[in-house]
This record gives sequence, C-alpha cells and structure tokens, in this order.
Amino acid sequence: MPSSLPLSNVSHSTALTAPLLDEYNGQYGYCPRGQSDDIKDVYGEAKGMGFDTKILKKVVALRKKDEQERMEEEAILDTYLHALGMIEAPPEG
Repeated sequence: MPSSLPLSNVSHSTALTAPLLDEYNGQYGYCPRGQSDDIKDVYGEAKGMGFDTKILKKVVALRKKDEQERMEEEAILDTYLHALGMIEAPPEG
C-alpha cells in the first residue's frame, strides 16, 4: 500500500469503496455494457485514493465466494506452497 494513503483512512475508504465495487460487479460478475465504464471509473477513483486496484479486484472476487470455498482454496494453496518449499508447513486444520 502506498505511503500516501494513511492507514487510518483505509477502513473508512474501503467501507465506501467495497459496496460500490460489489454493486457494479454484480453477484455473478455480470456487467451490462453501460456499467463497464462505471466499473472502470470506480476502480480509477480507488486508484486515485491510493488503493492497489489489482488487489481490490481480488478482494471483490473473494467476497463473491462463500467462506467454505475460500477456506478450501486457501488450504490447497498452502499445501502447494509447502510442497514447493515456499512456506514452512501448511496450517493444521
């Protein structure tokens, strides 16, 4: 995160930005043609506020998944990273 965005503003700014991103991305990622420009504008505004839009897009994708699906994906990722020697050991669970 760039130093230009104070940490104290992150939660407040995220609280304002996340619902907009969710609204425009829709429940299943469907976006009518006219709204694609709106999505670009929202991400542009977020970038102007100091957010990393690549990470924001990942956050939006994660918010669309249920908790169980996220946990399963994280466990598989940890297993692969451990197998490659990139982390010490996958968390117990």
